[in-house]
Amino acid sequence: MARSTISRLVGILATTSFLSPTYAAFGASWDSLEDQNSPSYIISAVTTIRVPPKPAGGLIMLWPGLYTTEPDLVQTIIASFANPTQDKQTYQGCNGKDSDWCVFASEYKGGSHNNVGSYAPVSKDDMVTIKYTYQEESQTWNQQALKNGVEISSFSSNAAQHAYRWGPYVECQQQAEINNQPSPGHTYHNTKIVLNAPNPNYGQSLQKKYSHDTGFQTPDGGKTWQVATIWMETSPCAQTQLSDEAKQAREQKQQRRRG
Repeated sequence: MARSTISRLVGILATTSFLSPTYAAFGASWDSLEDQNSPSYIISAVTTIRVPPKPAGGLIMLWPGLYTTEPDLVQTIIASFANPTQDKQTYQGCNGKDSDWCVFASEYKGGSHNNVGSYAPVSKDDMVTIKYTYQEESQTWNQQALKNGVEISSFSSNAAQHAYRWGPYVECQQQAEINNQPSPGHTYHNTKIVLNAPNPNYGQSLQKKYSHDTGFQTPDGGKTWQVATIWMETSPCAQTQLSDEAKQAREQKQQRRRG
């Protein structure tokens, strides 16, 4: 992979944090890593995640991301908020139970700017289908999150650009970032990515970190790419670069140990 592509990846990941957007820590990932200069682009992507047990401690977010040429990040997020019983639209809860995750469709546009859809609770072993569909005429990305076939969150972006990469990530914030907390293992099923035109080389750029799969294959010469199962392993939350808040908290923790 070209060095410039790797540099762009690190730069994007260093700013995708949802609640504390300066820097973030990441666990497992599985990324198609196609360069934005590719002759083809993604027009739809669908996958189904089996929700893992909610971890104790800091904030863990599970999301399959779709990177556009802006670069914006289309991402339906499943978040382990500490108090999911709180009211919706607070960035803290979704009217769920203590053991629930909260799911919401969103678009990350850099800095602290996030556009989000409605919040909904999901539980261990729920199967949540996440769909991204590009509308060429309006240049809009439509997101849907469905549980048992019923829509629970959606969002449509405005004037979105072409997308060239798709991949699930584990993001860690707050105490999970500070303590390098392990993230829970989980699986994605029946993933399908459709391009606007065949690209037989699309599947050659995969990058996997604490993840493996049943094989990323095309049945039609490169227009459609499919993988039956992606395993996201239990993994440490390794800092891409520590946020100032995480640095201060870690230093205070070390001082207390020395004292």
